[in-house]
Amino acid sequence: MNDYATSFNREINGKPITVDDIKYFAKIEHQRTFKDTDKQVKENQPFATKILQLKTDIRKIENHQLDGNIKKMKSQISKLESEAPNQQNGKRIVQGIKKSR
Repeated sequence: MNDYATSFNREINGKPITVDDIKYFAKIEHQRTFKDTDKQVKENQPFATKILQLKTDIRKIENHQLDGNIKKMKSQISKLESEAPNQQNGKRIVQGIKKSR
């Protein structure tokens, strides 16, 4: 820690920084999840948008607000899920899922 403190090459009130001036904190993560800023989530976003639109259309068909083939749409969703570039344990990586170790 002495070397770490001297590597700052700075002074506090005219005195060089010492070990007593530095506070070091560490965070231990027991459970890590993907955030919306992670590269994998961003790359999967176009697929997530299309999947969400298809799910919305399926709900509209079920409520008789739209005409369409639900079976075909569910097939498209499955295809998009498998085509997403970033997968973990066979599932598309989305915000909030646990990261594997």
